[in-house]
Amino acid sequence: PLSELFDSEEEAREHYGILKNILDGMTKKKREFYPCIFPWYGVALSRTQIIKRMCVIAYALKDEACMEEMAEKLPLLDTSEGYASRGLWVELLLHSPSNERQKNLLIRYIADKESSAREKAFQIADKLTLSAADYEQLEGFLKYKSGDIRRNVLKLLEKQPDDLLIPSVKRLLGSSQEEIR
Repeated sequence: PLSELFDSEEEAREHYGILKNILDGMTKKKREFYPCIFPWYGVALSRTQIIKRMCVIAYALKDEACMEEMAEKLPLLDTSEGYASRGLWVELLLHSPSNERQKNLLIRYIADKESSAREKAFQIADKLTLSAADYEQLEGFLKYKSGDIRRNVLKLLEKQPDDLLIPSVKRLLGSSQEEIR
């Protein structure tokens, strides 16, 4: 709950805004401050640390616009910086997409470069009712060679109603890209 992290919603929004300004001003992955307090002591601030904190605040606020904004920034998470799996953050922010933008963001993560994000996005998308446009977006992911992407996309495409499935198969077979056929 928000009350465990902040005294008020206004304070949470203020922190989110401050972190957003810092993130927008960062030109590198990490900003180092040497010396800090003492000549022998230094600290570093990374985009990943800021994004994680902003994700938690967006979720605590239950603000869809903030959650969508942060879901778009998840590819900036540096997974080499400790345990920063995008899958956890995809689940936190997109666990129950309430509008088309959130659903499109979730579908994009089905072809993410990180396997945990792909798996989590597939698990969530598998429970959703997808539109014809969503299925066409999924068809485009068959160009990737990763086995789990292709397997998950095919599972989702197989769930189409017959009136969408036949045109989908025709599009896939008629594609000029060999991977898609």
